[in-house]
Amino acid sequence: MQISCYRDDGSESVYDNYRDAWVTHFEMCDADQIAGPLTAREKTALKLAYDGEPMLGPAAAAANLYAICATTAPAAFTNLQPSMSALFAGEYLGAFSLCPDHPMHPRFLRASAIREERTARIRAQKENRRELQALLKYGRAFYDGTYRVGKDLQPGTYYVHTDGSGCYWERNSPTGAIIANNFSYGLRAQVTIAASDYSFTSSDCGLWRPVQ
Repeated sequence: MQISCYRDDGSESVYDNYRDAWVTHFEMCDADQIAGPLTAREKTALKLAYDGEPMLGPAAAAANLYAICATTAPAAFTNLQPSMSALFAGEYLGAFSLCPDHPMHPRFLRASAIREERTARIRAQKENRRELQALLKYGRAFYDGTYRVGKDLQPGTYYVHTDGSGCYWERNSPTGAIIANNFSYGLRAQVTIAASDYSFTSSDCGLWRPVQ
C-alpha cells in the first residue's frame, strides 16, 4: 500500500508505511485502496470507525483510516475537541486502533472521554424527561393547579423544591372544606395526599414528585 502526502506548495511525498510520513507534519494524505482481503485488525478498525457499514467500500474505507494515520499536522485534527460529531469520533477511533502510537492519539482520548461523558449526561437527561412524562401521565407527578384525587393524581406522599418565595397547598374534602393546608417559605415542601381526599390544590410551588 502506498501513501501519498502533500505539502502546502502542492509537492508530494510517497511512503510505503504510514509511520514513514511522520518525518514531516502533513495536513493531508491519501492512501491507495487496499488490494486483497482485509486483516482481522483492519476489519475491527472499520467496525469501530463506521459501525461495520462504511459508505465507501471496505478496502477504500480502510485506506482512508491509514491516511489519517499518516497525517500528523495539528491543523488536520481540529475536530479533536469535546464537541466533535459521532462520525468523526468513530472514524478517529478506528484509525487510532490501527496506529495507537499516533502523536494525536492522547488528545483524541481526552476529547472522546469528555464527549462520552457529555453523551451520557444527555442520555440521562432524556431518560429523566421520559420518566417525568410517564409520572405526569399516570398522576404520579403534577404541577400547580387543582386536581381530583384518584382521577387526576394518585394518593401518596409528594415533595417539591421551591425558590423560597412561598408555596401554598391544600387538601380538600368533597364539600370543599380544607382538610389540611400549609404556606411554606422553605426550599422544600412535602405533603401526604390520602385516598379519602377529594382534591388537592397548590400554587407557586412548581413540580410535585413522589417521595421514593
